[in-house]
Amino acid sequence: MEQLGVSAIHPTAPQFLSAVLLSREEIDIERGIGRLNSLWKVGAEPAWDRTSDGSPLLHFAVAGAQVMLTQLSGSFTPKRGTLPQHSYYTAITIFIPPSRDDAPHEPDTPHPSGTHAATSTHAHATENTEVVTRRRHMVTAHIVLTQLADALGRSSGVVGLFREELGVVQPPQMFAQLAPLLAQGQVPLPLWVNIRAQPLAAHADRDSFDTPDKHNDVSAHDAESQLTLGRTFGLPLFGHLDLQVSESIHSPEEVYAELANIATYLITTDSYLLPGQTLGSSEGEQIALTQALSEIDHTPVIEILY
Repeated sequence: MEQLGVSAIHPTAPQFLSAVLLSREEIDIERGIGRLNSLWKVGAEPAWDRTSDGSPLLHFAVAGAQVMLTQLSGSFTPKRGTLPQHSYYTAITIFIPPSRDDAPHEPDTPHPSGTHAATSTHAHATENTEVVTRRRHMVTAHIVLTQLADALGRSSGVVGLFREELGVVQPPQMFAQLAPLLAQGQVPLPLWVNIRAQPLAAHADRDSFDTPDKHNDVSAHDAESQLTLGRTFGLPLFGHLDLQVSESIHSPEEVYAELANIATYLITTDSYLLPGQTLGSSEGEQIALTQALSEIDHTPVIEILY
């Protein structure tokens, strides 16, 4: 498996990060960028331009990223599901162009507390500079998006930030609470990765992950309710398959914590998890890894036998 390389299993991180800010009224984007500079000291110098359809486009550069914002009236239509009521939406796109300084290296970031390290076939993506670089660029893009959402989210009438890949609308209070973790050198993981964990009997699919299924066999339902299903959404943005825990005997809280620890580890290092590896903890626990097709949305995942 390792001879194939990680690129044969894991996706390549995208070059663009997109999100949509929903609001009940038109917001002053330029004033929001001023707030971004005040709160985060990024030194953004916004400039106005126009898109191909004539819509005003505000753009600026920060931390090596090109940021573009376009505010439109009306409701944004997602690919799946429905969104909270809003009258305006601001499309946000962040792109980090390649740099000559990009090169693979051993990460300086320590493993987060409680995170399991991969053993047996621990893999770093040093065989492909571009793959590693794009993973790091996505971390930078998420940092910029977090700072920007924190600043814009303080505008009157903001409903939240919609993340298509995560399938969630994140309210402005969430950014106000979690964005300060960046200043402490920590990953505001709930803003970057959507982690869901609940009793197995309650799962149906991604859109109704929290909607109970109907079971005719009561005893089977009771047995399944003692097991936990956990899943991440958003790790492909960081060049890694999403993670899944199926039929775990651990509680939803324990499964959530396990997935959060592993996801943080993957985001803060150049590491990958591959089928056939095991995860080891300080207590000597060995957790096997396989690859599977998720029943939630029929996409490939790394299955963690936890």
